[in-house]
Order: sequence, then C-alpha cells, then structure tokens
Amino acid sequence: MTNNQFHILTYFCTLLIAVGVGAVVYALIRSSFNSLISNISNRLFMRSMKASFPCLIMLFAVCGFCSVNIRSCSTKSYEEIVKDRPALIQKNREQLSASIGNTIFVVLAFSALSIEAVVSRRKPLDAGTPARKAGCS
Repeated sequence: MTNNQFHILTYFCTLLIAVGVGAVVYALIRSSFNSLISNISNRLFMRSMKASFPCLIMLFAVCGFCSVNIRSCSTKSYEEIVKDRPALIQKNREQLSASIGNTIFVVLAFSALSIEAVVSRRKPLDAGTPARKAGCS
C-alpha cells in the first residue's frame, strides 16, 4: 500500500469512527434525553430539540474531525507529509480527539438547555403558602 493510499484509507476510517462515536453517544443518552425533554411544556420547542439533537451530534462530530489541518504550521508539501506515516497516524488521533471533544460539547450544551427549560417550567411557591419540609406531609 502506498503512502497516499494509506492516507486516504485512514482518513475515511477515522471519519467513520468519528461519526460512529457520535451515533453511539446518541444511542446511549437518547432515552434519558427524551425523558428530560418530555417535561417541557412548549411542544414546538420539545419537538425541535428532539429532532435536532441527533443531527447536531453528528454535525459536531464531523466538524471536529474536519477542524484538524494536516499541514499544521509546517511548510512541507503534501508528498512530504504523506511520507511520514507516524505523523499521519498522529493527525488521525487529533481528528478523533477533536471529534470527541465537540461531541461532549454538544451534549453538555443540550443538557444545559434542557435543564434550563425544565427548571423555567416550574412555578415558584406562592408567598402566602408555607414551604413544606422534607419528609413532612
């Protein structure tokens, strides 16, 4: 296998792994996310969050993958870069790392948005109603 073929193969394999990581993360947290979202009173907001969540996880995973530049700061030509297989493998690792970092970011952002929507749905206690103590009825 030539170095150029190796580079193309590892590039697409790394992309598939990045998308796979996004899909696995979505599969793992889908039910928790859906149960949290179901507490939102605004149905349009709830449906839009449910529809956009898997798309955004995949989009952020691919954006993290694409954010890594193979040339970095070097002035090497493409042929010189491809000759160095350990450097290509390092770039693949950087791509996966950026993809996972972006996936974590989108999960945290959606979680914060969901929690904020659920908390804002709660009604404050009336000033005249005494607060109940835990364990007392």
